[in-house]
Amino acid sequence: MRIAPALFLVFSASAQAADCVNYADRVTLIGRLTRHTFPEEPNYESIERGDAAATYFFVSPDKAICVAEGNNRDGLEPAEPSVRRVQLVFLDAEKSYRRLRPQIGKEVTCEGHLYHEHTGHHHSRVLLADAKCRPTHSSTGRANSRAPVN
Repeated sequence: MRIAPALFLVFSASAQAADCVNYADRVTLIGRLTRHTFPEEPNYESIERGDAAATYFFVSPDKAICVAEGNNRDGLEPAEPSVRRVQLVFLDAEKSYRRLRPQIGKEVTCEGHLYHEHTGHHHSRVLLADAKCRPTHSSTGRANSRAPVN
């Protein structure tokens, strides 16, 4: 009787790992586009006390995503079991921000490669590099409600 719970735990862990996205893969995230402003240089503490303000875009999937541990020899690809907000990093930030600004608060589909936070400019545990985002609409014009996929 004790074997059954142990087998269930093994199968549950395997199924959960299979549902995770990988740092090495190109991923597609579907979620709400948001914009947040943070204090940055020189102290990363307070805009009111003189730190520079920096504004970034994020995508927040309806359901948290799991990121599997990657090549973590340097500590830069740890497992992240429950990511609810992903900072977007664009090749041409100004052009992308301008184009996406009307989509703030709406559902978007973003593709790119994940990497883990490692500087004070990173404001989510996982970021989407070379992000390419577009509004998420079906042929009827209604938002597509698919969960995040890789």
